[in-house]
Amino acid sequence: MSFSSQTAITKMRAMYGKMLKEAEYLNILNCNKIEEVIDFLKNNTHYKNSFNILEKSEITEDLLEDLIKREAFLNYKKIYRYANKNKVIEFFIKHIEIDEILKIMLIITGNENKRYLVDLPQYLVSKCKIKLFNLVNVKTFDDLLETLKNTKYEKLLLDFKQKNKEINYLKFEHILYEKFFKELLKTVKAKTKNVELFELNKLIKTKIDNINLCYIYREKTIFKTDSKKIKENIFNFHKNLTPNRLEKILASADSSQLEENFKEIYKNIKNFKLKKIEKYAEKTEFLVCQHYINLSLNLTTVFYCFYILQQIEIKNLIHIIEGIRYNLKKEEIKNYLTI
Repeated sequence: MSFSSQTAITKMRAMYGKMLKEAEYLNILNCNKIEEVIDFLKNNTHYKNSFNILEKSEITEDLLEDLIKREAFLNYKKIYRYANKNKVIEFFIKHIEIDEILKIMLIITGNENKRYLVDLPQYLVSKCKIKLFNLVNVKTFDDLLETLKNTKYEKLLLDFKQKNKEINYLKFEHILYEKFFKELLKTVKAKTKNVELFELNKLIKTKIDNINLCYIYREKTIFKTDSKKIKENIFNFHKNLTPNRLEKILASADSSQLEENFKEIYKNIKNFKLKKIEKYAEKTEFLVCQHYINLSLNLTTVFYCFYILQQIEIKNLIHIIEGIRYNLKKEEIKNYLTI
């Protein structure tokens, strides 16, 4: 292992050690107002450096979420310089690009009543292949096409526009992530080997399995979508969700049978309940990332795990903030957390 890789792994493990633990989440859950959440994060957690750049009175609820996300991006910046043009780690930037394109797509389709803002550190903006600041002026699908001209996303959008009479956000999201996962797995296969290849395949395909299973659950139980339509939006990469298991799950006659078929994949979960599938999915990923961030000797594996665990922490905090905002009971908010 190179000195820079060892340094990056040590730095990530140190930052992971400062991430919020269950006791800290419980303290935040005891806050009755957003102002109390700000005080706790500012005085007792690793978010204090980001929060100290502003006076407490300047931190609005929306800005609070932005500061939490920016802290994560600043953490990535600290370790990104050790990557030495690592092709797998560079996919983090592609993930940012997709997220930003989808943010503007939500606004274009009317599903998000917000103005698009670039809330990324300049360091990461400069690494992206697309000109993120130009997205601020995008109002229509054609504007987006023009902004993404001469990028790999332009062809994806053009093909999508030609095949679809109207913009379907979920369908477009699937197309972007289908290509992302395909390229990521291809790069992992080409650029890693042995233990590192095994670890990354396990981690990435665990995520894909969970995305697919949560999607199947929602479509079959809530929207009663037919199996053929569901299969169109399944990512065609798997760890445990093999083609045979997929067919068996899709053939489930009712929720009871669907639950039994899901149990075959989530064997380690006692008293499995189908309605909790989204929580089980994130918990599964959370535990496998905790395992590898502590034990792996591979830079790309540790980086991937750090990225996922940081994203889970962000989601946990946003769940708490929204729960307090809407006066939900503490136990109800806690059920949304992955800890």
